[in-house]
Amino acid sequence: MPVEPTTPEQADALATEHDHVGQACIEKRTAAEREIRELDDKQTQYRNQATAFELLSDGLPDPTDWSATPFGGDDTDAKAHKQAVIQALRATEKRAHDAAVNRANAVGDLRTIGGRYPGVATPAKDRVLHDVEEVLAQHADTLANQLRLRANMIDGELADIAKDQAIVTDSLARLVSNTLDTLRKAERYSRVTTKTGGWSGKQMLRISFEPPASDADLRTYVNRVVERRIADGVKPEGLPLLKDAVHEAVGTRGFTVKVLKPTLDLVATTEDITRLGKWSGGEKLTVCVALYCTIAALRAVNAGRRDRSGGVLMLDNPIGRASHGSLIGLQRAVAAAHKIQLVYTTGVKDPDAVSRSPT
Repeated sequence: MPVEPTTPEQADALATEHDHVGQACIEKRTAAEREIRELDDKQTQYRNQATAFELLSDGLPDPTDWSATPFGGDDTDAKAHKQAVIQALRATEKRAHDAAVNRANAVGDLRTIGGRYPGVATPAKDRVLHDVEEVLAQHADTLANQLRLRANMIDGELADIAKDQAIVTDSLARLVSNTLDTLRKAERYSRVTTKTGGWSGKQMLRISFEPPASDADLRTYVNRVVERRIADGVKPEGLPLLKDAVHEAVGTRGFTVKVLKPTLDLVATTEDITRLGKWSGGEKLTVCVALYCTIAALRAVNAGRRDRSGGVLMLDNPIGRASHGSLIGLQRAVAAAHKIQLVYTTGVKDPDAVSRSPT
């Protein structure tokens, strides 16, 4: 309650005190009004800034699930920051789109590869072919490890198969080399050492071919034959496989075989062996006896027999086919040169032919 003065001095003191209190209130009111105006200005500024931020936030992702810190810059900084965020988002979206496309292409390629091998049955392959793309991508690492282990196992099996194939190729290459060497020997041992007729000192058999230039080339040719048999899925037999390898080793030119034609003339003629079918029966028989003698001599050499004896050859009624005395004499001369005993069994009454035999 106000104090009622009792003296003039007390009244003056109270008036002065009230003046000071009133002046202080005026100053406080003035300061409060100034602060209110400043707060109103800040409120207006914040509202404008909020409106600007609201406009700037349009087009940005929903920040509901974000734990972001408040932005401390002004609207100019916010514009620059938004531009950077938009660019980062577009770059991220592009990378995400490219990654999705790459994932779809990778899954498509993987399934295409898996479909090429219907005979391979593994759980990993089944998942590759039938899992949803998202599931397949989610478990790609596990499936890749499983497929990698399977691939390592297959690589080991293929390595073992390659070693086995190399052993087969080397063995077959040696057989081919021996066969070509045998053909060269056959030509050499077909030489007729007798002094009878036009065959004297000549090679009855001539075999021409172009051998591989080196052992490496020979193995390459032989391996081609083995690869073809593997591709055909046929288990080869020994002799047909060797024949294919021999023909592959000499190339497209192949073999050229010529034989001496038995003639009554002193001058011998050489013809291609394919014409043998058009010769007379006596000429065919004489050449076949000479070929047998050559093969028998070659087998005797390969067997290690020093005497090179070809043994005995029994002929069933040969004179009925070759009754000319000169042909029979040529047969006996060639057989004698190769140490082969000819035994003629015949019932033909041909004195000229029969008289060629000593017994």
